[in-house]
This record gives sequence, structure tokens and C-alpha cells, in this order.
Amino acid sequence: MNTNLEKIQNALMSLLQNQSIDAYTVFLDKASGRYIQFAGTQNQKLTLDLPVQSLSEHEFETAQAVFREYGSDLEVMPLVNRPGGEIVDAHFGFHLQFGQECAAAARVAYYIMLTVFDLKQDFELAIEQNF
Repeated sequence: MNTNLEKIQNALMSLLQNQSIDAYTVFLDKASGRYIQFAGTQNQKLTLDLPVQSLSEHEFETAQAVFREYGSDLEVMPLVNRPGGEIVDAHFGFHLQFGQECAAAARVAYYIMLTVFDLKQDFELAIEQNF
């Protein structure tokens, strides 16, 4: 039986095996629609992204505290219309980089989902991958 933590780690390992420049994986709680996402490839660092636009005020404050535990804070990044394309807007989110460390990334992602979204360990996880 695969736990949510194991499913997250397996999906991240799969993400890092691809070579697509715009590959990503989304981990979604089916009941609430809350999600985190990762980008990464064989040649790029595994990067966790927690977008802030759909967070409640409490979730935002919790996310800020959790990410500060890992030495990170809210970031503003350019939003482009395609990989290598023109900047069309700004993206606000919390980000962490893990290199190629899938196990560490999975543990942190799972912790963030449980803590920020206030989920139970056996929440119904959906995984969407684009590569």
C-alpha cells in the first residue's frame, strides 16, 4: 500500500527522469482543491512552488511560518508566456529548491500539505504530471 508520502516521492522521481523544459507535477488534495507544484528535470533543480493566490489568510500566515523554518519567504517571480518567452505578469509564491533530492522534497511537500492546508495524513491525493 502506497502512502501519500510514498506517492509524492515516486512522482518526484518520475519528474526528474524527464528532459522536457516545461515539465511539472502538481499534488492536489481532491476535497479542497488545495495544491503545491514542482518543476524539475534531469538537468534542473527540483523546485517546490506554493502559489499564494488561492490561500486563505490563515493558510498564508501558516505557509509563511513554515517556509521560514526552511529559510525561505514569499518571492515574486516573473511570469512568462512560454519557456524562455516574454514576461507577462508577476507570480507570487513560496519556493524551495532541493537539487535532485526526491526523498527530502517529498517529506517537505507532505509536511506543507498537512500543515498549511490542515489535512489529515490519509487525505485523497491527486497527482497531475505534465511531461
